[in-house]
Amino acid sequence: MMMLMDESTLYELLGVPRKATQEEIRTAYLRISKQVHADKGGSDALFRQVNTAYKVLSDLQARVRYDQELDGNAANTAADHDTAPGWRRVNDTADGNSQWTSPPPRPDGGNPPPASGTSRDYSPATAGSSRATGLARHPSAVVLAVGFLLLMIGSSTGGTGHGIVSFGFMVVVLGIVGMIGHRRAVGRERFRRASMYDIDFMSGQQFELRLAEAFQHAGCHVKHVGGKGNFGTDLVLEQNGVRTVVQATRRSGPVGQPAVQEAAIARAHYGAQRAMVVTNSVFTESARALAASNAVELWDRFLLGQFISAQLQAPPQNAMAMFAAELRAGCPVVLRGIGVFFLGLFAVFSAVDTSRRRTRHRTRRRW
Repeated sequence: MMMLMDESTLYELLGVPRKATQEEIRTAYLRISKQVHADKGGSDALFRQVNTAYKVLSDLQARVRYDQELDGNAANTAADHDTAPGWRRVNDTADGNSQWTSPPPRPDGGNPPPASGTSRDYSPATAGSSRATGLARHPSAVVLAVGFLLLMIGSSTGGTGHGIVSFGFMVVVLGIVGMIGHRRAVGRERFRRASMYDIDFMSGQQFELRLAEAFQHAGCHVKHVGGKGNFGTDLVLEQNGVRTVVQATRRSGPVGQPAVQEAAIARAHYGAQRAMVVTNSVFTESARALAASNAVELWDRFLLGQFISAQLQAPPQNAMAMFAAELRAGCPVVLRGIGVFFLGLFAVFSAVDTSRRRTRHRTRRRW
């Protein structure tokens, strides 16, 4: 029986979902094996783990036996393990980098991959899997329908239905705001559930946003800096009075010393106690040596995969949570629209008033 290695499933080691096809497994293996090879800055230990994962998952009979064992381990772990999201410190490595872990990975291996032949660009609209059904999918639409129903009932009751009409109007307004924010809320939920497989297809900015969602889920207050002039950091985290700067580096190859240097500089600039470099790839030996001497924590794709497994374990949002997310996403849009409307109205009245003054001035000059 193939036991789990370092609390990661073989699927996570290759960065593929459990439902991946044999061709997808082979493609992932070819990509990852190049990243973790010792000649490319990886390590022999990681290379052996990736080879072992491919050997098991590429053999159909061995894969079936492994899946059965994985289901059994998941059932036993669920009874003994605390599944609350977040990070917990478990030990310090020899090079001084703190290791953190999260609850064990979800047995179904995460999100399904994009269909073959599709673009390699990541899209939150198509990534992830949403198991929500019924009311939880479109709660704002249901609220809007209820509001219109209340308006119809109140109107049909005559003078005694003013209260019902007023309440129905407020419900309709809430439903409209939720409908405006529905698409953004759904996209954010799918983005939060993006797996390591999805991360490999993301742009740099999308990777930063994915990490922001993961750290927020872990209980951190997150400020997304990013862009030019960020002084070497992409995220600034605050948790229990400790400030951490995070350099997010999405790469297809190993990450070298510059990312570590930027993180160390950013720690001093932002007055942080900790500095981290997080990547979907691996680090070169020189980057690890520099990180050890500067107390910079390094998270490669395997530590990152363990950390974000908490998001994949969490169940989809229920109807109330989804409606609240829709309102939070829709309110800024509505408020901006109202602001633009009143600014436009003010500009129109100002233009009309200016035109009237000019007309009066011309009339006086004629007299």
